[in-house]
Amino acid sequence: ALYRDREMGRDVIIKTSKKELRDGTPELAVAMREVAVQASVPRHRNIVPYLGHWRDPKFKLRIVLEYEAGGELTRYVEG
Repeated sequence: ALYRDREMGRDVIIKTSKKELRDGTPELAVAMREVAVQASVPRHRNIVPYLGHWRDPKFKLRIVLEYEAGGELTRYVEG
C-alpha cells in the first residue's frame, strides 16, 4: 500500500505479511532473512530501496520500501 512519510516528505510502499509471524517460528526466521538481504543490498537503479521494517501488534511483518513511480513489476513480467 502507498503511504506518505511525513517526516521525510516522500511516498513509501508498505508491504504486509499475509500471516502472523510469531517469535520462534520458521516463518519468522525466513522472513527476517529476507529482510536482512533487502537491507544489505547496495543502492542500484533497478532495485527498489529498502527503508525499514517492524512487526505490528497482530504479528504481521511490515516492510517499508521507497516508492518508485511506474507501476508494479507484475505489469511487465509474465508469470
